[in-house]
Amino acid sequence: MTWLSFNICQAAGIVDITLQDQNGQALVDGVVYFQVESEYASLSGNKRIPSNLIMDQKNRQFAPHVLIAQVGDLVSFPNSDNIRHHVYSFSEPKRFEIKLYADKPESPIKFETPGVVALGCNIHDSMLGYILVIDTPYASKTDSKGRASLAVPEKVPSEFFVWHPLLKNTAKPLKVSEFDVNSPQTVVIEIKSTKNTKFNKKRWR
Repeated sequence: MTWLSFNICQAAGIVDITLQDQNGQALVDGVVYFQVESEYASLSGNKRIPSNLIMDQKNRQFAPHVLIAQVGDLVSFPNSDNIRHHVYSFSEPKRFEIKLYADKPESPIKFETPGVVALGCNIHDSMLGYILVIDTPYASKTDSKGRASLAVPEKVPSEFFVWHPLLKNTAKPLKVSEFDVNSPQTVVIEIKSTKNTKFNKKRWR
């Protein structure tokens, strides 16, 4: 469920967005993005150089909790803790594991398929992180006040999407059908209860 109201200010070429839940609470670590039509995305993808991103592990948590990656980007998984971790994902866009290790793995992981990649640790069940892989450069993540500034595609057909780790279906971003790029926006989404939120883990054997 999504609906819109109007709240904040917009700079030239940028739309400022606030993301809230159904109770009006600001949502940190939400991702907002414009998905351009595939013909434009592929042209853009052929020209860009893949980025080298970092998903760290600190204090038995993934840092950041949510990472935005474009198709083709490389992600390193350094371990800044003084204990070993075993990182893995069973998500369809990228199934992988990095067995028990300390410091930094030898090679980064390449993410080539759009979608939500949920991360876990085979040793520490409380660890949960996400990589949202998208095929567009027009994306931003909300801060502690639920705010994000998002570049608006010029003269390119596009659709607006929202994703958050507390969506009832975390595997599928929400499409917002009515979005005015010329007006400041507050996007409200319905999320699940944070009580007893656990990662449905299938341990690597």
